[in-house]
Amino acid sequence: MPVLVQPGRGLTFGAVKFNETPKKRRFDIKNEGTFPFTFAVRDGNPEAPKDEAAEKVILSATPRALLSAEDAEAVAEGSVPPESGPKTVGKFTMEPCGGEVMPGQTVSVELGFAPEGQAVYKELLCVLVSGSDPNDSMVAQASRFEVLGE
Repeated sequence: MPVLVQPGRGLTFGAVKFNETPKKRRFDIKNEGTFPFTFAVRDGNPEAPKDEAAEKVILSATPRALLSAEDAEAVAEGSVPPESGPKTVGKFTMEPCGGEVMPGQTVSVELGFAPEGQAVYKELLCVLVSGSDPNDSMVAQASRFEVLGE
């Protein structure tokens, strides 16, 4: 499934003055394939609580033939629509945090950064895509997206 996330290595906000209007950046998710896919962005930190809602969205949108019997039973196909509102991870807020991308279409995800005090903030986001194998090391590596601000 040809999915392109740009920029590929993440985003940096640089230095932002305290109490200044939050800076905004964006990253794009492009569908270069022939079938639509659903995406969900979640906290990619291994210590973060599991995002059950994002995982159910992806399982719901993944073709049954690609799921284990246990996953296919857990959620009915097409039963969980993707979240489209904002989601906050650390000091970063993204919107939309999920959606459907049609073939040839690009969806922009806007990230806002609102720091507090003098500190460096770094978060790892994970872009989940329906139909991809999360156990594949190449998919897992490609789904990680780092954001940094100070």
